[in-house]
Amino acid sequence: MANGPSSTSSAIIEQCPDIDDGFEDNDDCATAISGVEGTALALYVEKADSDYYSYAIPYFATIEVTVGFVHANGNIDIALYDANDCDGGPLAESNSMSNNESLSYTNSSGWTVAVVLRVEVNPGSAMACNSYDLDVEIGMNEPRMVVPFDDMVYVPAGTFEMGRHVGSGGSNELPLHTVNLDAFYMDTHEVTILEYAEYLNNALARGEVTVSGNVVYQVGG
Repeated sequence: MANGPSSTSSAIIEQCPDIDDGFEDNDDCATAISGVEGTALALYVEKADSDYYSYAIPYFATIEVTVGFVHANGNIDIALYDANDCDGGPLAESNSMSNNESLSYTNSSGWTVAVVLRVEVNPGSAMACNSYDLDVEIGMNEPRMVVPFDDMVYVPAGTFEMGRHVGSGGSNELPLHTVNLDAFYMDTHEVTILEYAEYLNNALARGEVTVSGNVVYQVGG
């Protein structure tokens, strides 16, 4: 008995139900659903139909996202983007090879930031769709001062004396008193040695410089 050539093949036939969850159509940045916070159950995503959610993150607030799902039923990944640059690099992402994904992002920009969360089935997933639960929390952190521009410097809180000593200024500048100052940022300006010397010479000519033993110890009275 002769045995002719034979071959066998196997393939995974993916079947995804033709259903939408209550947030469709949120299929791109432009159609992202706004402000879905807390927990939303039994949502649905496909490879060809990612889900997008938009949020406004106040200054120094943190958004925490958890997507719950069974990895074996479809590998879901999540990523957070600047709403003005959805095609750019993510602000945060989670793409493990296990059940569930989570990410967090803290807005330290100094102003409210609009972000978009993308939930997708990984292109390499054996399954083309999956259901998931979405949990989103946005919490405020303790405010702090940030440097708004690179050329600004931080001046710490403290006390200093304001006014003039008796006999060295006008009556409207008396008395000398202590001022309590909160921390703040101020602009910096480069001054050359020549510019500073010119300033001192001009101030000396106006009688605004106090000199003792050839040492300048007070400028401005």
